[in-house]
Amino acid sequence: MLIYDNNEDEKIVRFDFAREVFKSTSFPDACVIGDYSSWKTTLTALNGSIAMLVYPLGKEVEMLCFDIWVLFEFGVRESWTKLIRIGPSLDLERPLGFWGYGKMFMESKEGQLVLYDPSTNTGKIFPFDGLKGSLQVTLYTEFWETNEDDGEDQEEVNQ
Repeated sequence: MLIYDNNEDEKIVRFDFAREVFKSTSFPDACVIGDYSSWKTTLTALNGSIAMLVYPLGKEVEMLCFDIWVLFEFGVRESWTKLIRIGPSLDLERPLGFWGYGKMFMESKEGQLVLYDPSTNTGKIFPFDGLKGSLQVTLYTEFWETNEDDGEDQEEVNQ
């Protein structure tokens, strides 16, 4: 479970249900990213790691750039690594999350859902109607447990 803690230090709090313990890790140092009050951050997952999408806050920015940061070791602030900067872009306004093979879901300035490929700088627009700024990508992982197990799989889940 991940929780934003927006008090003094921007950090991620994780709760380990098996051990009933909270652990936290801080966002990258503000001197590396810049003043957090001028940036918006979105947490997501990338290849099994926590990723943070960082983009400018405010509508006065005409050409936006987006940074992708990945946390390689939870609890170690220095393990945040900036993978790539995307942009500047005239059409894309907000990163939403990742899709397979290095593609990203983005929101266009018109509020459309776009599947963007940074390697080719191209995007596919999906025909969804909605309010601008309301798009959201949520990760889904299917999990099920059967009653027929002999306990071996249950042990793996609890580790």
